Amino acid sequence: MTERTTGQLAHDAGVGIETIRYYQRIGLIAKPQRAFNGWRRCPERTLQLLHYLRQGRQLGFTLRELGDLFSQSDAGAPRFSMALRAAIDAKVAELDGEMERLRAHRAQLCKCAKSCRDREQSGGVRCSIGWPDPRSCR
Repeated sequence: MTERTTGQLAHDAGVGIETIRYYQRIGLIAKPQRAFNGWRRCPERTLQLLHYLRQGRQLGFTLRELGDLFSQSDAGAPRFSMALRAAIDAKVAELDGEMERLRAHRAQLCKCAKSCRDREQSGGVRCSIGWPDPRSCR
């Protein structure tokens, strides 16, 4: 089992030292005990946890959500697997909802752009999408 200093751990995990310290302060990873020479040495498991946290953050999970999943890992593989799958399903549903909102937003913007184009092509002075004439705002 390889143990690392915090600096080595940060390098190997691709995160900053302050990120590691922050995760230790909020309880996501344990603070390592000091060795006889005064240095803190982090076990291999900490590197695995940091990779898990980094991947989870890239997938859009919050630190709170990841912390909740960590606590589920103590319940054993089947329960953790079920909790992880449920969290992933919830994240996918959240993304589906956001994508639908973005599609509706896009459709509204396209409608506004078409209205402006139609107005310009018909010789109109300004768009008729309900915004005031910018000249009247001065």
